[in-house]
Amino acid sequence: MQTGLTGAIVRICDWIARLAFLNILWIAFTLVGFVFLGFFPATIAMFSVCRRWVMGEQDVPVYKTFFQSYRTEFRKGNLIGICLMAIVYILWVDYRILQTSASSNLQSLAYVFFLLFVFYGIFLLFLFPMYVHYELKGRQLIKNTLLLAIASPLTAIVMVTGVLLVYYLSLSISGVVFFFSGSILALFIMWFSYRVFQKHKGIELTHEKDVSI
Repeated sequence: MQTGLTGAIVRICDWIARLAFLNILWIAFTLVGFVFLGFFPATIAMFSVCRRWVMGEQDVPVYKTFFQSYRTEFRKGNLIGICLMAIVYILWVDYRILQTSASSNLQSLAYVFFLLFVFYGIFLLFLFPMYVHYELKGRQLIKNTLLLAIASPLTAIVMVTGVLLVYYLSLSISGVVFFFSGSILALFIMWFSYRVFQKHKGIELTHEKDVSI
């Protein structure tokens, strides 16, 4: 194993290649599912790979891990995705209705829905890491994700800041979206979420998922 500056450069290049490959897989398998049916299974698969990296398995077979997760979670991932998008749609429509209402009281209520929308976004940041890390049924998944989101405000702020930064870089630097945007975000979110999981093991969590492939 190389050490010093040369070793550091090799490791950096290796991680750049891994993240680029994972991001390409995420985009490709999203398109395989005609975007609507591919996005959520591909995102779950991407987080599954990042989870194993975060847990110290740097030599995990990326394609094999990604494909197995994509295939296994295709149906369930889409069911979850449909529910998540339905909630986004309802919150957004209610917010717009209240915002454009002629009543000042209803317009004030729009701020409440905006805050709900923001919290829902934070909830989603914890949801995918929770889903790939633990064996949880639907109600448990929602309950424990809510508990961790509420119990980890500082982590949530850091995660939201990271998301906004990657979004800004994606708009500013050509090629970031295609090669790195999804995989960097997934690794960033999974890294922080995993540390929250370790810190809050007392919260009603069941068995961690098996990491073997």
